[in-house]
Amino acid sequence: MYLNAHPERSRDGGRNEKHARLRLAYENQMLEAQGGRAASVDMEAGGFVGQQQIMRVNKSPATGRVVSVVVVAEHKTYKNGERVSVVGEIKVNIERLQADIYRAPTDDEREAFKASQKAKKKATPKFKQINPTIEQAEKLQAQFNAEAEEENEGRNYKKTAGEVAEMTQAQYSGKYKDYKQLLKYKGCKIRIYGSGWNRVGAVVVLTDKPQKDYPATVFEPAQDFTA
Repeated sequence: MYLNAHPERSRDGGRNEKHARLRLAYENQMLEAQGGRAASVDMEAGGFVGQQQIMRVNKSPATGRVVSVVVVAEHKTYKNGERVSVVGEIKVNIERLQADIYRAPTDDEREAFKASQKAKKKATPKFKQINPTIEQAEKLQAQFNAEAEEENEGRNYKKTAGEVAEMTQAQYSGKYKDYKQLLKYKGCKIRIYGSGWNRVGAVVVLTDKPQKDYPATVFEPAQDFTA
């Protein structure tokens, strides 16, 4: 890849490329002598990396080899400006790990994993995408602004309030595509524009699409509706 990007380094009869290939072969032999690389192992969801069970496997479209896996584990993240510990999905790059870090699941573990994934999918709430009326959007925008104002208490920085944004589908998909977000909120998918760490996102109303009211759950007191 480097020589393709720098053709001037290839004007030596192939000496640089030959050197790189031999060096890579040597490094791979050394790694194989130490147990091999995890990237050469055919992993599957339900197997284990260390003590963590694999939820999903990500492979390179170019080589077909595993490059990373997704597991559920405790990790650090930021919430309301503070670093906290949470349990959730994280991606683990396995290309530099040794092959013996992976353990394939037993038949019982594989069946239990399939059953748990099926149950999880069934229990996951279905979110409907709603294009609201102006009145409904303004009501929800006021709710978002009030929630942000409440969160602002005790913060070093304050989120500024947002205002409803009216636009066409073409504008939302084109000009504003880098600032848009589809928010899962209390059973609905809500188009948001311009959301950031220092501002409340604007609820979007598509002016050239049918509009309808949100379900009543959107305006009920906060509960854990999100997946």
